[in-house]
Amino acid sequence: MESLFIYFFVTMVLIVFTYFFKHNNNILIIVCSAILSVTYGLRVGIGNDYEQYNNIFNAINYNSYSAIEPTFILLSRLLEQYDYGFNYLMAIYAFVTFFLCYMGIRKYNIYPYVPLLMFSTGFIFFVDNQVRQALATSFFIYYMRFISTREFGKYLICVIISTIFMHFSSAVLLLAYFVTRKRINGVVWILLLLLAYILMKLDVVHTVLSNIISMVPYYSELYLQRFNNISLNVTGSGLGVLFW
Repeated sequence: MESLFIYFFVTMVLIVFTYFFKHNNNILIIVCSAILSVTYGLRVGIGNDYEQYNNIFNAINYNSYSAIEPTFILLSRLLEQYDYGFNYLMAIYAFVTFFLCYMGIRKYNIYPYVPLLMFSTGFIFFVDNQVRQALATSFFIYYMRFISTREFGKYLICVIISTIFMHFSSAVLLLAYFVTRKRINGVVWILLLLLAYILMKLDVVHTVLSNIISMVPYYSELYLQRFNNISLNVTGSGLGVLFW
């Protein structure tokens, strides 16, 4: 019951704040990002990768882990001296992620459809779990406009920054610049969304990945050991999460 009063109070504060600063989007973006980052920073044990990131944070400060982007290493070392250093780290990642995401959406002037699509399809859970990947994704949302404006130099610089400092896999985004520009009909998008849902329910992606990765030495054992031993008790259609 106490949590309901807290949520209600925070909601009312945000409504009042939005009313007074409705003409100042910069302040709204900063405040919204800050509130979400506090929520993510205060979490304990929530998220599939929470323990893994916590272990990496501790390992970095024991000089026993370096296979990760320098940003994560630098922040881990700077925040290690604080009692809740790891929580601060998660809060910083969340703040930058949502800030870049909001700024990107603002650049394209595509309110309210894209924010609704992103948050209704689980982006908020994505930020909660794949912390570094989510940061790289939000940065891509911010700089993908360089594809439309055909500014390859700026796009390349952003991809390099994302690859080095956010997530190594961002390098594949370089290929996105060369994808043929073609407007896709709205009906096709709906069909693709339905197809993605069907593939998820049939576990097609995991099956295909398992067959492909099984042919790769060493990494196949790590992948299959991690994911094939996980038993999930799935009930319901999953639409409740999809449109949360």
